[in-house]
Amino acid sequence: MAAPCVLYIYHESTTNESAATSAAPLPANEAFTRQQTLYLIALVRQHIEADGEGRPRSLTELSGRLKKGKKSKKALWEEMASKLSSHFQQLFLPEKVSRKWTTLVEGYKKVKDSIAATGKGPVRFQFYAEMDEILEDQHDAVSPVVGMCQGLEERRPDAVIPVVGTCRGLEERRPDTVGPCNIAVPLGTASCAPSTSRLPPSSSTTNTPSPGLSTTNPPSPAPIITSRPGKCVFILATV
Repeated sequence: MAAPCVLYIYHESTTNESAATSAAPLPANEAFTRQQTLYLIALVRQHIEADGEGRPRSLTELSGRLKKGKKSKKALWEEMASKLSSHFQQLFLPEKVSRKWTTLVEGYKKVKDSIAATGKGPVRFQFYAEMDEILEDQHDAVSPVVGMCQGLEERRPDAVIPVVGTCRGLEERRPDTVGPCNIAVPLGTASCAPSTSRLPPSSSTTNTPSPGLSTTNPPSPAPIITSRPGKCVFILATV
């Protein structure tokens, strides 16, 4: 009698199912969220800092730096789209990533142009600070001063910056602008005093003259302090 034939059947459905799951396409990204936009800005900044040349001084230089290197601009957006897709598990197309970056640059440029023309820009561009961080600081000559009426925080101790504000906050002003009330205070100090007007007495010192020579020191400069309720103008100066 012939020996019975034994048939071995291997079940491979689990392996095949795993492979099918890993190969499942990612859902397409419909629109950039805030976190995805911030991630894109961070990727661009990382790319710029990697060349070791420091931050660009302008948007024109930034655009040129993106074109530099071994990769073309198309390859750059493909790489960033791949990183976005991997991080957020959504499919980002390179063309869409490129358009998003162009929109960010245009929004940032509008704010910069508005500030240059009027001294203040629109506040609706929510990524202004992150975009501004990519560029080298161009405001050393007139450093922004922020703070409340109880005190100021200056970015450079030697800056002389006229600012105007209410008792709830401050706003930078042009150096040649004169407000309704002026407070000349040492740099880094401020107060919202009630309505007052006073001129501190000037002090003068006369040295004993040498024979045939009379010398009188000019009076020391003293700040004129005036204010009105609800509004203060701070002219910061070193005294």
